Amino acid sequence: MTIFNKNNSDLQLWLSVLRSKGIGAKTFWQLYAKDPLFSDVQTVDVSEEMQQHIDLGFSFCAGFDESYPEKLRSLIDAPPVFSYAGDVSLLQQPCIGIVGARNASPGGRRLAFDIAHELGKAGFITVSGMARGIDGAAHEGSIETGTIAVLAGGVDVIYPPEHAKLYEKLRGAGDTKPKGCVISEMPLGTAPAAPLFPRRNRIIAALCDGLVVIEAAAKSGTLITAMHAMELGRDVFVVPGSPLDPRSRGGNALIKQGAILVESAEDILAHYVDNKPRLRRSLEEPKQKQSGMIPVKPINTTSKVIDNSLHSDISSNGDWFACLGLDPLSIEEIMLQNKGLLASELFVQLASLEMDGVIKRFPDGRIAKIFR
Repeated sequence: MTIFNKNNSDLQLWLSVLRSKGIGAKTFWQLYAKDPLFSDVQTVDVSEEMQQHIDLGFSFCAGFDESYPEKLRSLIDAPPVFSYAGDVSLLQQPCIGIVGARNASPGGRRLAFDIAHELGKAGFITVSGMARGIDGAAHEGSIETGTIAVLAGGVDVIYPPEHAKLYEKLRGAGDTKPKGCVISEMPLGTAPAAPLFPRRNRIIAALCDGLVVIEAAAKSGTLITAMHAMELGRDVFVVPGSPLDPRSRGGNALIKQGAILVESAEDILAHYVDNKPRLRRSLEEPKQKQSGMIPVKPINTTSKVIDNSLHSDISSNGDWFACLGLDPLSIEEIMLQNKGLLASELFVQLASLEMDGVIKRFPDGRIAKIFR
């Protein structure tokens, strides 16, 4: 059964603005910041598109909906509305992206399957792009514990065609419960095209707490995903490869730039046990069976007890944290108020603070402190 948001009129308004000529996600949020009612925007009729979603068994999730994943809000061009099928609650849980070459080696595919399988048993949801090679192997490895496929085309367009069975498992077919979720920000029927894959990749990066790269050429979409993840302050893990294999050059280069070298799921889990106590606590919550799957409790970003001792290092660089208040500030404003603060350091600290529920990041990229 397709379930729309509580306020269907708001959904229709948002979608009609988003589908208007010349309005993308970034422009949408700029308009929204000025006037949430979009009084001066020339909208289009989206009633047919909404009915198609009902007829085909898909649903919408908008930025005002409770099920909208908070991690997506870290994008300045977060999708105001996206389509999905399957278990959308998976997007709220601790997630690891696994991406890599389409022409992956047998060893690379085996590693992707095994890492996804082990991380799934530990409580992570796997996120990937349902492409050939590494993506498909990662989805298959975590199909019993939950996996999310972010599509470049419409949510109803199965690409590549050989992943039709995987797609049906993820979204659920007939009386079969979904084993995952498929999502897309594109309208129904949109065919995958080259410009859409980088846009898809930013969503994969945003949904993840960490991203694993397995076999990536020097110039590949995988590296775009990794760059997005780094910019968002996500952990980037790389399985190293032979310098003689072109499929390893991009990943090896990421390691030189500071990505974390890993060889197994155990390396990734050890990183979170040692460095991310909040995420570790979330993963250690008792697992409960739900919808035929074994999800973990979502990361709690609404805790009333904030341990500021975790952020004692913020006092450096002119104590930039002190400039935050209830009124949101842009990154540029924070930098202007704190001369000498490095953007790279700021992004890393912001990501940690956001994960621990100390700050809130708005759709337009501005930051505000959370007071409890």
